[in-house]
Amino acid sequence: MAADLPPPRLPPASFRILVAEDDAGLRSVLSKALRREGYQVSEADDGHRLVELIRAWQPDLILLDIMLPNRDGLSVLTDLRKDPKLASIYVILVTGRASLEEKIEGFETGADDYLTKPVQMRELKARVKAGVRIRALHRNIENFYQMMIRKEKLATVGALAAGVAHEFNNIMSGISGYAQLAKVNDKFKDRLIEVALTQSERVQRITSSLSTFSSSAASGKQFTSVRRLVDAAVCLMQKEMNRREVVLEVEASEQLPAIEVNFSQMQQAIVNLLLNAAQASRKAGRVAVRATVIDRCLSIEVDDSGPGVPEDHRHRIFDPFFTTKGALGGTEESGTGLGLTFALNIAQCHAGSIDLVESRLGGACFRLSIPLADSAGGAAPRPLGAAGTHGPAAVPGAAAAGAAAAADPRAHATGPRVLVVEDDANIQEIMREVLSDPPPICFAEGPAALEHCRSEEIDIVLVDLHLKGPWNGRRVLTELACLPSPPAVIVATGSIDPKSVQDLALAPAAILRKPFKIAELEAAIQQAASSTAR
Repeated sequence: MAADLPPPRLPPASFRILVAEDDAGLRSVLSKALRREGYQVSEADDGHRLVELIRAWQPDLILLDIMLPNRDGLSVLTDLRKDPKLASIYVILVTGRASLEEKIEGFETGADDYLTKPVQMRELKARVKAGVRIRALHRNIENFYQMMIRKEKLATVGALAAGVAHEFNNIMSGISGYAQLAKVNDKFKDRLIEVALTQSERVQRITSSLSTFSSSAASGKQFTSVRRLVDAAVCLMQKEMNRREVVLEVEASEQLPAIEVNFSQMQQAIVNLLLNAAQASRKAGRVAVRATVIDRCLSIEVDDSGPGVPEDHRHRIFDPFFTTKGALGGTEESGTGLGLTFALNIAQCHAGSIDLVESRLGGACFRLSIPLADSAGGAAPRPLGAAGTHGPAAVPGAAAAGAAAAADPRAHATGPRVLVVEDDANIQEIMREVLSDPPPICFAEGPAALEHCRSEEIDIVLVDLHLKGPWNGRRVLTELACLPSPPAVIVATGSIDPKSVQDLALAPAAILRKPFKIAELEAAIQQAASSTAR
């Protein structure tokens, strides 16, 4: 590790120093002295908006006068240390009253160093240089940590890539083979349709898992189905398990409560545990994933039939770079020694933990525990959309409305008036076939669709968010929101990122994820229709 971590460098021009001092003369002297040393310098003379200035300019070091007007320096320092984005800034307090009690108070508040007035220039330069050196080291450590995160993720992706490529080759080979047969013999057409539908579902599962795995860790937390989370990780690892001839068993009920997590990060943690179990299991071994609720925590156990963890290694298994694999561990199996470390880090970022517990399969069993949302007095997990996705909660009463429609033949005779804004002709045709009474009105572009909504009464508008042409789906929703009586909206999208359906001008009554099943389209229409009836 020491060989990989570069020594701290001191390029002054890359360091920003903020001089917060109300005495104009002293502020000018300090700023000029620091500029002569090559630093970027900014100035502040008031404590009132100092935190906003710091947040906007992002200095590396602050010379902070304790006795600032309108707001004292210690109060500003308290706010800095509470903000994760500002907490690492090096702060030198400047004061004319350097009593022991005042110094102790400053250090307890979070100061890194002290300067007393009158300021001696040699002392100023020496203390600033020491602070810059420490800040440079922090920068290198942060960059090194981010580099190792990327390295660990790339190592995991490398283990998955061959299996995913093989999976896609099999899928396309099956479709291509039956398509060629059907071209010369009609009897294979039904089989081709069956294979194409089945394989498209497989592709959707794989691409969904890969997309969430590669998405930004900064995407934030959302409520999600535990089964969906486990399935996404298992989907990525299935080929690796098959390659190693390891039997993978999954126990995760659809009835488990939803959890609020960063989906990408938590998927990474489970994949790391699964990869660790797969590498530990011998040929024809077993790996089991079990999801349960234990003591108001969601527990996901990854158990294997391998040799287990030796007693003398148990206290080190979560240490960075500790591994029994690869060059660091003396085996041919590759290993970075970071898989368990990052899995634990992710769990702790969710107020959870990972523990080594007793194995039912005779090897090692790691238990990832995440507190449920309401276990600490928070809000209970909100309900999820269809199939446990990140979509909106199901509209209350939709099922009852559907049952009433089935019981009342008149409901089928006069369905809702639906307008579809979709630029794909095949999808438009599917809409016309499914929604036949009355048939939907379809437009490929937003302006024409909006003009029709202004002149005719429409109950439901189904909008593709990724429209081609003059308007995208968001623009269509913005224009619809300006109508005197906006219709109910269904949003169609191929994106699985929850942010893609946030901040829309009209809140959708339902979200239709592409590629969708006919039953999902019908359910979305029914859900939107029930929302207009209330």
